[in-house]
Amino acid sequence: MLVLVLALIMSTGATFGALNAMYAAVTSHTAKIGTLRALGFSRMAILLSFLFESLLLAGAGFVAAVVLGVAAMWLIDTLLQGVAFSMMTFSVATVLLKSSPAGVLLGLGFALAIGVFGGLAPAWRAAHLRVVDALHRA
Repeated sequence: MLVLVLALIMSTGATFGALNAMYAAVTSHTAKIGTLRALGFSRMAILLSFLFESLLLAGAGFVAAVVLGVAAMWLIDTLLQGVAFSMMTFSVATVLLKSSPAGVLLGLGFALAIGVFGGLAPAWRAAHLRVVDALHRA
């Protein structure tokens, strides 16, 4: 339960980071958005392209996190022979760290949620820019 609460808190921070990055992407591509809209691309196409970009970034972060997490677990299990902790019976228990498919899928769910929630508002803003205003900034 503690891990899920910590993951929720960290994913909230990651969502704000994704929002910031995607708003910066929208701002830097305003002229291109105006050009695409002038060429006839729909608002939905613009929205989906920015949402897809956000999901790709979240997916890349997920893959990097899985690789680093598995490497860290392997290092801890190899170098320290697991995680040792004291028990109330004055004995020491050692736990070997393993990744589970359920944990990886839970991480994928968090990554996709961060991608959607972090990219939806900037994508909506990009899709609803007025063509004249976007081209004026070019």
